[in-house]
Amino acid sequence: MKRKGKYLSNGRFIWAVDLDGTLLVDGIWPEVVPLPDIVKRLRKLEDRRLEGDKVIVWTCRNGEPLDRALRFLEDNYNVVFDAVNENLPEIIARFRGKDTRKITADFYIDEASGGFGAIDTFLKGD
Repeated sequence: MKRKGKYLSNGRFIWAVDLDGTLLVDGIWPEVVPLPDIVKRLRKLEDRRLEGDKVIVWTCRNGEPLDRALRFLEDNYNVVFDAVNENLPEIIARFRGKDTRKITADFYIDEASGGFGAIDTFLKGD
């Protein structure tokens, strides 16, 4: 049976992706250095978006370091995110127009949770 997302009315998934250690080299914050396989990782996210999923940046970065990282990703990889450190509008609506501190997602992509390697297992429903 094909797995469905829990939060979007169309059954698609919400992916929350961290930046440092997941798309960018960790440990040199606030510098912006892409991981060697960033193109493969961004392609996987974009494939999901093209299928109707939503992708949220979920990071501790804020202010200028966050803006610099997002500009770098957009300028160098033409990447688009559906939200940054906030919930999607349809999720905010569920909470009477208030954004919660917790990002609502079906899957959190972070180096501490298996990173991109765990996506295929998740989609298979294992």
